[in-house]
Amino acid sequence: ILALLFFTLKEIKPTVKLSYALFFTFIISSFYLQPLNLFWQGMHAPNMFLYRYAWALSITVIYLAAETLVRLRQVSIKNFTLIVSFLLICFTSTFIFRDHYEFLTDVNFLLTLEFLIAYFILFVAMIRYKSSLKWINIV
Repeated sequence: ILALLFFTLKEIKPTVKLSYALFFTFIISSFYLQPLNLFWQGMHAPNMFLYRYAWALSITVIYLAAETLVRLRQVSIKNFTLIVSFLLICFTSTFIFRDHYEFLTDVNFLLTLEFLIAYFILFVAMIRYKSSLKWINIV
């Protein structure tokens, strides 16, 4: 949620947002396109450690989330609701097409929905009502 909120902050330059979006597009497309995958693997088919560049995606998501935490006071309810709505649409589309994903069970969907609702309630309480961070940490 925080990494997606990074792209809604007005204080961050559009060129920075575009560069991160292009980087994400490049990494994610590398998982699907064989020539890009081979580029990351040193131009030869790997015998072990497939997708060894996946750490770049994880580190970038963590970095963007940390940048958003630094600017947490600048996040508005409107932007947060927009991101949560986007995630709910993605969640709903995955639920509708769950026949394509054999490994997803009803428990996975229920837990994901519960965590999304819990994060939404805590974030709204923190942003709108300026609740104490100690209370949010306890929850």
